[in-house]
Amino acid sequence: MAESRTQAVYDDKIAADAEFNESLATTDKWADRAIDMGLSRFPVAGDAVGMIIGDIKEVDVDHYTRDSSDEAGQERSDFLERQRANSADAIYDATYQRAIAAGVDHENASSQADAAARHVKEGYAMGRQRAGS
Repeated sequence: MAESRTQAVYDDKIAADAEFNESLATTDKWADRAIDMGLSRFPVAGDAVGMIIGDIKEVDVDHYTRDSSDEAGQERSDFLERQRANSADAIYDATYQRAIAAGVDHENASSQADAAARHVKEGYAMGRQRAGS
C-alpha cells in the first residue's frame, strides 16, 4: 500500500512538471513569433539580433524547465523507509506486549517480536522489489 501511495505522489510530481514544461514551451513559441515580427522590420541587423535573442531564450527555457524526478524519487524512498521502520516498530511492540500478556518470558517475547519485525522488513523489501523501486 505504501508503495502504491508513493508511486501516485511520484507520478503527480512528474505530471505537474510536464504540464509546467508544456506551458513554458507554448510561451516560448509565442515569444518567438512576437520577436520575429518585430525583427522583420530590420532585415540585416534583425537576423543577427534574432540569433542572439534565440540563444538567450534557449538558455532561459532550459533554466526554467522542471525535472523533479530525482527529488520525487528520493522523497519516495525516504517515505518508504520511514513506513518500513514504523511498521516494524509497531509490530515489534504489539507482538512483544501480546506475548508478555500471554505469559511468555521476556527473552522469548523479545525473540518473537524480533522475528515479527524482521518479517515486516522483508515484506517491504519484497514489495519494493516487485514494484521495481
